[in-house]
Amino acid sequence: LVRDAKYHNIKVNNPSIFCLFADFTIKNKEIYFGISNIKGIGESQFCKLLKAVQELKTPIEKMSWTDMLINLLPNISKTIVMNLISAGGFDHFKYSRSKMLYEYNIVNQLTDKELRQVRECAEPRLLDKISQIKASKVRQKTISGLIVNLRHPSSSLDDNPIWINKTEEDLLGIPLSITKLDTCENIDADTTCKEFRDGKEGSVTLNAEIIQCKEITIKKGDNAG
Repeated sequence: LVRDAKYHNIKVNNPSIFCLFADFTIKNKEIYFGISNIKGIGESQFCKLLKAVQELKTPIEKMSWTDMLINLLPNISKTIVMNLISAGGFDHFKYSRSKMLYEYNIVNQLTDKELRQVRECAEPRLLDKISQIKASKVRQKTISGLIVNLRHPSSSLDDNPIWINKTEEDLLGIPLSITKLDTCENIDADTTCKEFRDGKEGSVTLNAEIIQCKEITIKKGDNAG
């Protein structure tokens, strides 16, 4: 169905925190995956997410990623947050999914008291907010470790195209943002499947992924073997 929509110039989007519907829906003449269409998120969990959003003092459309990170996500189950980020639900913020998952895991290690301090801090950056936390000597060691991790991540927070492809296929059933062919180098196709179906003439070059092959043994004839 997704491929058929593309052939008819209908855009199919990843689920989005700004498009809170349980099932597939149409918005601005484009199709959006529903939140419950993500593997691991059922209708009851969607209802909890919707309730948490409705209880916010600030509309989510006016919230920055940091605002959402400290005000909304702590009130939602970890499964919903991790799967929603991984499926592209927060891509509107223009951060890599790896970075958002990384920062969420850091915030998730704060206590309720520490989280209240972070919310009350006027600093815009997450790093500066956490740096202002006042805690006991024992907890301060943990906080210092989180600050170091924010400043110096142990690995790159850029998204790996292969990871995005596999994750979306696992969570949505089909990769929407990137195909396996997009992850390959030296791709020199000059025609898409849609252009070919629409009757593009002349010599065309298509790229394709072989998903299955079968070995057949020919028993007789010149090509036996």
